[in-house]
Amino acid sequence: DYRRMWVIAIGTDHYPEAGGRLPTLSNAKRDAVAFEQLLCQEFGFQRPEFGVLGKARKEVVAALEQLAAHEPRGIEIRPDDLVVVFIAGHGIARNGRFFLPCSDSRIGDGDDLAATCIAGETLIEAVMKAPAKHKLLIVDACHSGMLLGQEPDATQPTPLAPAAAAALHRWREGQAAF
Repeated sequence: DYRRMWVIAIGTDHYPEAGGRLPTLSNAKRDAVAFEQLLCQEFGFQRPEFGVLGKARKEVVAALEQLAAHEPRGIEIRPDDLVVVFIAGHGIARNGRFFLPCSDSRIGDGDDLAATCIAGETLIEAVMKAPAKHKLLIVDACHSGMLLGQEPDATQPTPLAPAAAAALHRWREGQAAF
């Protein structure tokens, strides 16, 4: 049993600053809203006041920082809580890394994706730092498998990325992730 169950949903359909490199999606935001509503209405989850549906990078980073804070604003996460983070939208693979673009991300060849998008390791780190003992990160985006390692090759096993391997190690020690 959990003291409280929290859901944080991010869904981005429109990327106006991407220079036409990311087509508009029709269901990412709708999926995030539906997922959040299902957990809240059917299972008693709570939604923090810093909701992040389809927001700019600055707002998503602020929400992730709030999640990772031990005394976040608008949400009181404790070790006996459950936190579920659901993300839907485009995903980008570049130089062996996963990036989650936000509504204001620039995606040109020369753009520094770490400065305009959310890096995969930042997502994992924020979820892992949340004070709750049990956490679940769901990413519905192209290339999201890179959060666990390199781009999958159907003929070879996929090695775990260092951040994912460390998260699994902590899970064995009672600090659940994924």
